Amino acid sequence: MSSGNASSPSTPGAGPSKPARSRSRNGCLVCRARRIKCDLDKPECARCVKYGAECVYPQKKPFDADAVRTALDKRHGQSRRSSQPSESEHINNISQSPKEEPRPTSRFGRQSQSRLETLEKTSMDIFAAVFRQTKMGSYFSSPVDPPEFLRVAFPDDDDLRCFHHCLTYSLSIIVVREDFNPWIQYVAPMFLFPTGGAPLSTEALRNSMLAIGATHLSYLHSRKPAPADEQLARTLSRRYRQKCVELLRQARQMPDELSSDSFLAATLMLNTNDASLPGLLVFAAGVEWREVWRYALGSIRSRGGCEKILLGTPQEFSAMPEPTFAPSPLHRCLIEHATLVDLIASLSTGEPPRLLTGGSTWLERLGETATSGQEWESIEASYGLQRRIIRLALTAANLVAECRTLRKYNIDFVHKVSYRQADILTRLSGVMDVSGTFAHAELEDSVSRLQQDLEEWYTQSPGMAMDPRTHMGSLAMWHACKILLRRDLQNQPRADSDIQASVRATLELCLEAGDKIEYMNWPLLIAACNATSAEDREKSRTVLRTFSYQCCYEIEVVQLVVEEMWRRIDEGRDDESCGWVEIMMELGCPVLIG
Repeated sequence: MSSGNASSPSTPGAGPSKPARSRSRNGCLVCRARRIKCDLDKPECARCVKYGAECVYPQKKPFDADAVRTALDKRHGQSRRSSQPSESEHINNISQSPKEEPRPTSRFGRQSQSRLETLEKTSMDIFAAVFRQTKMGSYFSSPVDPPEFLRVAFPDDDDLRCFHHCLTYSLSIIVVREDFNPWIQYVAPMFLFPTGGAPLSTEALRNSMLAIGATHLSYLHSRKPAPADEQLARTLSRRYRQKCVELLRQARQMPDELSSDSFLAATLMLNTNDASLPGLLVFAAGVEWREVWRYALGSIRSRGGCEKILLGTPQEFSAMPEPTFAPSPLHRCLIEHATLVDLIASLSTGEPPRLLTGGSTWLERLGETATSGQEWESIEASYGLQRRIIRLALTAANLVAECRTLRKYNIDFVHKVSYRQADILTRLSGVMDVSGTFAHAELEDSVSRLQQDLEEWYTQSPGMAMDPRTHMGSLAMWHACKILLRRDLQNQPRADSDIQASVRATLELCLEAGDKIEYMNWPLLIAACNATSAEDREKSRTVLRTFSYQCCYEIEVVQLVVEEMWRRIDEGRDDESCGWVEIMMELGCPVLIG
């Protein structure tokens, strides 16, 4: 499919300006979806009457600064001083102040420095509160228009719409608990309230967030359907993504840019975008997510690794009395998210994880160093996964990846590897560390330890302090690890009773998760791919349909892989042909599944 016939947005200084749109902001939902002007007749507009459509007008929810201020007062348990101007009055003054003539800067091409200074005066609390007001479930029934104070930073209508959608809706579906979103609290302000450093990376971060908003909009429009809106959003998504990648390519050549928080944040946001749109990436960018992920890894490596970014050197951290030394909330957010991307990248490609080695303890130490309630449960709140289960999942993914390497050389994985075999493998594969598991011929012991750790976690889980959603997500991931252990590491057949019990348990947990199914795609994929009975396969389809209402393009790839795997299993193909890594490669979509 080509986007050549679609009208692409004009760029500054290239050709005539874009004609004004004819649709009305106050029109009915049908006319707004079709991007045509509504005559505003009520109860039914003339166009809906003509086409026999159900005419529904949205409930308008304009930005109400006073309501936000009241909510903040209630949240913080304090009142603003009457002697000082209220933050809501300040924002109203900002949004109503005359716009100054733009002066180009190196950071925002169309944006004036005076506008940036004006936006910077806006309270961070108000900014965060605005984007806590709306949930994804209200997108179709009562859409919210962008607050006017954002227009000083996004004078272009498409940019404003995509950024507002990203913060209001898209980012709400990449965290489990929406009341406190670290991407809104810590990451978005990095380019909205810049410090002046790393200008290329700051602009890349801006484009990565615009890309997420445009990608999500294109998926939502594809479900209406609204072909014109979908095509425009796809065009914008490609444009923003391409601009972001171009900026990252330049920035990585500069040490100050590469080691900046903005650079790492931009790569992780773009990987989040790529994990949300594999169906679109297959069409638009192929396997380019790997390039961005390499940049993220390079940024972390240039700064001395995860532990140094978070905690300083190991010697510094071990000498500090707890809890006087804690990482910044921003670094916690970025590194924890990078750890999760590392896990899904490993599962998607069959390659070993890169960030969390067996001897590293920083993931666990993060659970011991915190200055607020949000930080104590940062992983649980964002991903609905207990911290320990992420470690176990990474261990399982690492062993599965190493098992794949062994099988390349026709070595029976179940038995211990001799020192000579390990030495040969180290030289041949080029990926094994001589100090790692295989070089010490301890593969079987590693699998046994994983099995013991999984059983220990399961036994202790009833006594762990977890909310219901975290318990469901963690238990689903536990069953996924159990399936990987039995199927890939212990070479048990799919019909194994333990495997099938975990398949059924995972499907039930996915159904129980309700409308917050973030980061349950991989447990679902692992379980569904091992479903053997017609009943369990049909239940898998039911869960996939349920997930499709809450995910983005990634769920389409999951559905494609599952159906293809079932077909191959029924044909009697070998295990390698029936693996999701092989299937995605052969279908031409080796993408990142989020």
